[in-house]
Amino acid sequence: MVDRGPLLTSAIIFYLSIGAAIFQVLEEPNWREAVNQYELKKSQILKEHPCLTQADLEKILELSAEVKRARQAFPSCRVIFVYSYCRRHNLHHG
Repeated sequence: MVDRGPLLTSAIIFYLSIGAAIFQVLEEPNWREAVNQYELKKSQILKEHPCLTQADLEKILELSAEVKRARQAFPSCRVIFVYSYCRRHNLHHG
């Protein structure tokens, strides 16, 4: 009997590759629009707040993303984590 393992593996890889290519073609315009909207919002924020630099905005967005990831990873520790994170990075008031 012929071993069909390599043929089946190749067929699955081909199927997944075709699916990924189709998905990329369909979603590329949406992804580009989302990136454009994100960049537009960032430039609007910088125009509305001239005291804020590009580097400051990037740092704020980076910290925000870190806190969001941590909140998703540890949902029961949200308040405690955010408080300790802010204290560690000197972001607290008082």
